[in-house]
Amino acid sequence: PVSLVDLRGRVVVLDLWATWCVSCWKTLQAAEALHAWARAEGLPVTVLPVNTLEQAGTEPERVARVVAFWRSQGLTLETALDEGDAAFRALGSPGLPSVVVLDPAGTVTAVHAGVLPDQERTLREAVRRALAPP
Repeated sequence: PVSLVDLRGRVVVLDLWATWCVSCWKTLQAAEALHAWARAEGLPVTVLPVNTLEQAGTEPERVARVVAFWRSQGLTLETALDEGDAAFRALGSPGLPSVVVLDPAGTVTAVHAGVLPDQERTLREAVRRALAPP
C-alpha cells in the first residue's frame, strides 16, 4: 500500500497508465527518465506510475498482465495498482495518460493529460516549480 501522507515533504509525480493505453507507453518512458534525473540531482522527488482502468478479469490476472508489460518495456520503477480505480476518480478522472504533480505539502500543482511534445522537459519544469518555495 502507498499513502501520499507517507510521501509528504517530497514532490510526488503520479503517472496514470494502463497496459492497453499505447500513449501511456511513451509517458512511462518519460517517467523513468524523470526518476533518473531527480535521483542524479539528489532531489526529493518520488515518481510513481499508477496502473489504473486496467481491463482484466481478476486481480491475479491484472497483476500478471502488469508484470508482463513492465518487463517487456524494460521499466525499473516500482508501480502501484489503483484498486477499484479509486485514485483515478479521486484525481478527477483526468483520462489516460495523465501525469499529476504534487508539491511537498501534497497540493496538486500540475496535471498534464495526454502525451506532450517534450514530456520529460515539461515534467522537469513542473517538478522545479513544485520544489520552489511559495
